[in-house]
Amino acid sequence: MLYYNRLIIVSFCIYFVGVILGSLTYEKPKNVNITDYREVSELFAFKNKKQILVKIIKNNLKVVSINFSGVATFCVLSVVATFYNGFVLGRLVSYSLEQFGPAVIFTSILPHILEILAIILSCALSFSAGIDIFRHLKNEDNLFPVSFYILQTVICISIVFFSALMETYFSIGDI
Repeated sequence: MLYYNRLIIVSFCIYFVGVILGSLTYEKPKNVNITDYREVSELFAFKNKKQILVKIIKNNLKVVSINFSGVATFCVLSVVATFYNGFVLGRLVSYSLEQFGPAVIFTSILPHILEILAIILSCALSFSAGIDIFRHLKNEDNLFPVSFYILQTVICISIVFFSALMETYFSIGDI
């Protein structure tokens, strides 16, 4: 568990590399019109906020659950999911800057910061669990820190719920 802080940094680096590569590989889509974005905005404007909130919570819980379950694949799944989410954000930031300017970054993407935190923490938790399980199986450490993992899981899930509230009422709320 002493290495958990380092694993958070490693997970952040995986996410950040995804953001950079997503941004660098972005190509301007052909035949995309600004009205496409407005149609999506109108679709969200007529939906019930509770429906949007539930949809965001489900999506974010899926991502965090994928990262948690990554321990079963020796963390490969966690690395791929974390990298992919960073990659998507990189492309989204590039598209938003090109189409709408930097102001959209703050109004539409900034509320996702907590979601990103939950993704990074869940990836680090998967790494940490993998290390602890391996040590436990090798009998290097007889105690498996179950309470630590329960607490960290609860923290990640709490962040997911709070980030969904932020996305629903600040990011989507102003569309």
